[in-house]
Amino acid sequence: MIKENQEGSNKILTLLTVRTILKKNTNYCQTAKHCSENTQERRFLGFRLKKYCRQLFGSGSCITGLSIIELLIAVACFGMVAAAIIILILNVYSNIQQNKEESLAIFLAEEGLEATRSIRDNNWDTLTNGEHGLVISGNNWVFQGTEEDISGVLRAGERKIIVEEIDSDEKKVTSQTSWKISETQIRNVSLISYLTNWQKEGPQGQCQGTPTSCSERSESHCHDGCSWTPGGGYCESEWRWCFWLDQSHCQNCPYCSWSQFFHFCFGWLYDCSKCTTEGECNACGCPWQSSGGCSGTPTPCENFIIEEDCISQDGCTWEEY
Repeated sequence: MIKENQEGSNKILTLLTVRTILKKNTNYCQTAKHCSENTQERRFLGFRLKKYCRQLFGSGSCITGLSIIELLIAVACFGMVAAAIIILILNVYSNIQQNKEESLAIFLAEEGLEATRSIRDNNWDTLTNGEHGLVISGNNWVFQGTEEDISGVLRAGERKIIVEEIDSDEKKVTSQTSWKISETQIRNVSLISYLTNWQKEGPQGQCQGTPTSCSERSESHCHDGCSWTPGGGYCESEWRWCFWLDQSHCQNCPYCSWSQFFHFCFGWLYDCSKCTTEGECNACGCPWQSSGGCSGTPTPCENFIIEEDCISQDGCTWEEY
């Protein structure tokens, strides 16, 4: 090991000596008038150079080889540094451009979801299943075609809305944006949202209670499972004054008369029981009692899902959620 190190050191010293001799020879030949190949000094210098070159490289000619090697090493180093810098700059530019395009694609996908919500809000029935493009018509977003061309903002860009049905009142919406990042590579950005038919009215409470039996209901409440069987009736015995009646009732009541000049109903106190028909009784402002009856099975309270229908049933009450 020590011997090999010594041989390496000797070669390095020999190379330095050759370079020193070469430098001195150049300076000497630039100033001396008698420097030529035939001089004794030049022959001695050439002999020494060949000797050192044989010791170092096993050859007598090393000056030209050393110059070419040094030049090649310098060119190779410069080429590697320049290539590394160029590659770094190109990578930085490519990353910046891709980040910019991806941000724009995400924005366009979000816009697609907002446009689809607008279509849902205008009319749930227009939110049809399938792939759709988007356009603005009359200041409103609408579906048109199967995709939308956005190559004006992204290279070979396309945007499509994919609508899938979950149930009758809920749908899955995917807003997808695609564009080329190179001649052979395509990028995609997809955003998903679930939309419901929020405008559809549903029950806001529950109808509870036990409905009144049909036999206990009057004619006006004899419905929803109950039916009224008509029959005779009578006008209840009550005393009324004619001046209480308006024009329509006064003109149809046989015990009163209407004055067009005074716009007043004239007549005396009368007994409602003297009215023989239901129309006459009602015209004179008297209550008519029917002798018919209500029969059947009333609809259970829990079957009513609208508050107004529930509270119109005898015995039913509406409980808010």
